[in-house]
Amino acid sequence: MGIARWNGASWSSVAGGVSRPPNDASVWSFAEYDDGTGLALFVGGSFTTAGTLPVNSIARWSGGSWSDVGGGVSGTFGAGEVVATAVFDSGNGPELVTGGHFLGAGGVPAPYVATWNGSNWSAVPSGLDGYVEYLQVFDVGDGAGPRLIAAGGFGSGLGATISDIATFDGVAWSALEDWSSGSVRALGSYDDGTGPGLYIGGRFLTIAGQRSRDLVRWSCVQGGLGLGYCSPAAPNSTGRAGVIDIAGSPVVAQDDFTLLAHDLPANQFGYFLVSDTRDLVVSPGGSAGSLCLGGTIGRLVAPGQVRFSGTHGVFELPLDLTRLPAGAATVVASPGQVWHFQTWYRDRGPSGQPISNFTDARTVRLQ
Repeated sequence: MGIARWNGASWSSVAGGVSRPPNDASVWSFAEYDDGTGLALFVGGSFTTAGTLPVNSIARWSGGSWSDVGGGVSGTFGAGEVVATAVFDSGNGPELVTGGHFLGAGGVPAPYVATWNGSNWSAVPSGLDGYVEYLQVFDVGDGAGPRLIAAGGFGSGLGATISDIATFDGVAWSALEDWSSGSVRALGSYDDGTGPGLYIGGRFLTIAGQRSRDLVRWSCVQGGLGLGYCSPAAPNSTGRAGVIDIAGSPVVAQDDFTLLAHDLPANQFGYFLVSDTRDLVVSPGGSAGSLCLGGTIGRLVAPGQVRFSGTHGVFELPLDLTRLPAGAATVVASPGQVWHFQTWYRDRGPSGQPISNFTDARTVRLQ
């Protein structure tokens, strides 16, 4: 029941399949994953037995027998549902990611998305506030490695305002650039000869102001250098979120690299930040925004580098890549390195009190 095997010539049962009384089992996802005991097929859906083994909406098929996956998932009333599965490496080795309609996995609180490493279930950092029905791993080409793309019915991930589709880099969720709204019903990746693209199917009419009924291709070729993450940032006193962009060339030898920040409050001071490491620190020092850099963070505050937004709410700073700040030292950037940039700036709170905020962040692989 619920699952069958096709060998190219005939169909066969998979050791009794899956079931859920009275007769309403469903299988919604498959993923091949090596949990340390060999490659196996992980089956997700809505079922309570696999073969004759009690399970909770996810089971492992070795090719010869079924086994439980750490107790499976749970919902508000009994078993939850696993709707999507994918294998993603967030920095700790490949893990099986599950998304669906559930609140916990293996007894661990893990609303809507969780990871299985072969021994234990874990919640995905930052979390989402609604169900996940589609997962896809996609390399956006920014040099930072593949990201996990999730789609479903959610509106935020640890303070980042997102609408039904988001990217996860192993640390934080971010909105997919240029995505406004729409009901997602399918995710897939394909290189049509112009570079890898993420294909999104569903119910929508326009994306980024362009008519694209129900199907759109999103690529990593976007405005400015690099790729944005931790976006959108927390809104500032203008009602908008500050944005960082990078203009020029990623080629170090060309010495053409300019940091830009816009949608900032008028007549405020601030400066750019740089690091070779990503992170997510919410409201550091009481800030209204989030710091999206980690490791040794450089502050571009040398004479002439602190910026003033003026009446247009804009910062601009040509950057010498041979003198990047790294704490109290300076380093020379080299081709092949990946660097991350963000902006810190002053603002005014609702009562006029001085506060600080951050733009989103941007990653660039130098050449």
